[in-house]
Amino acid sequence: MRADAVITSTQYGRSQVVDRLGVEPERIYVCPPGAPTWRTLGRAPNVPADGCILFVGTLEPRKNVGTLLDAYERLLGRRPSLPRLILAGRATAAAGDWLRRIERAPFAGRVTQSRLRARSTT
Repeated sequence: MRADAVITSTQYGRSQVVDRLGVEPERIYVCPPGAPTWRTLGRAPNVPADGCILFVGTLEPRKNVGTLLDAYERLLGRRPSLPRLILAGRATAAAGDWLRRIERAPFAGRVTQSRLRARSTT
């Protein structure tokens, strides 16, 4: 899977992504912890036209996926034009309730789960 952009929480993290991974600096955005600013974060061609909110991590209880879904649902009630939510990561056995939840309203068509694939090194 290739990303259109990389988001990190610090300038140091940004410099590490450039230095260690060779990602072009114009594809990396620093987004400090706190309220998101997806209206101003990034510009084409580095973000999809309709935008997205991306969660990357294993779908398991310690990652607070349920809390993320609760928050996204509250935001959808206030901002129907909210970007879609993508849950990118391996689903554990404990993720069943969340996966069933995203198939129903208000999440159906707004939240997707995508398992990340390891990149080949050959």
